[in-house]
Amino acid sequence: MKCVQCWSGRANWSGFRFQHLLDMAKPLSNAKAVRVDCADKWYEYFTIADLLQPHVMFVLDLAGKPLPDKHGAPLRLLDPSRYGYKSAKLITSLTFVTEGKGSMACDIGPYYSPDGRILPGYDTPLDLGGKSKRKISGGEILDY
Repeated sequence: MKCVQCWSGRANWSGFRFQHLLDMAKPLSNAKAVRVDCADKWYEYFTIADLLQPHVMFVLDLAGKPLPDKHGAPLRLLDPSRYGYKSAKLITSLTFVTEGKGSMACDIGPYYSPDGRILPGYDTPLDLGGKSKRKISGGEILDY
């Protein structure tokens, strides 16, 4: 996981893929996105296609144990190709919608992008003003 606040970390997560929910929910054909609402009033939008990517997971466990509160219990979303603010924690509901409409992060500040994608090989750290790119060598970021 990579954060816009200049840190990253690795962990062993486990849970389930979005396809399992999609198969059970059977949304209407006009549903193109999902709104994720959280207990702390945070919200995010994702396209269904983005949630179906193989690296995206709904997390129930961390390091072989039930997900602790401080890491987002009872359920969190994890997408390692996006900054951590897109990995919604404390998920209370998922709603199928016809279109995505940004995110809580975008409402907070202009330095957050609606999709939160990490540019491979570079970091644009919020703590450094969010305007300058820094080249990173890959893996966990330890050089800040």
